[in-house]
Amino acid sequence: MVQRRAARFVYNDWRKLSSPTKMINKLNWDLLEERRTHIRLNFMWKIHNDLVLIDEKPKYSRDKLAFQPIYARVLTYGNSYFPKTINDWNNLPKDIRKLEQLTQFQNKLIEIMP
Repeated sequence: MVQRRAARFVYNDWRKLSSPTKMINKLNWDLLEERRTHIRLNFMWKIHNDLVLIDEKPKYSRDKLAFQPIYARVLTYGNSYFPKTINDWNNLPKDIRKLEQLTQFQNKLIEIMP
């Protein structure tokens, strides 16, 4: 909703028949949901590579490239950072999770996720 309003602001077009989706496409903006996913995965990469100090790091599965999933019975908790991001992290290809440079990780992430 924020992004749609911002697109209308940029074009100064508040007519009801105007399409904010078309405006966003013309502006070539990434969807906010995609940007948030990239940011969450970048932070998880930093946690995985010990670049961020946190009290309790998520537990690894057997292969040390994936984390043990956190199952949540409550939807709000299931959509919080660790349960949601661990799910996304574990769904990434292994070769991307193995990367040791943040810029390489970010570039590969952009390649596989629009």
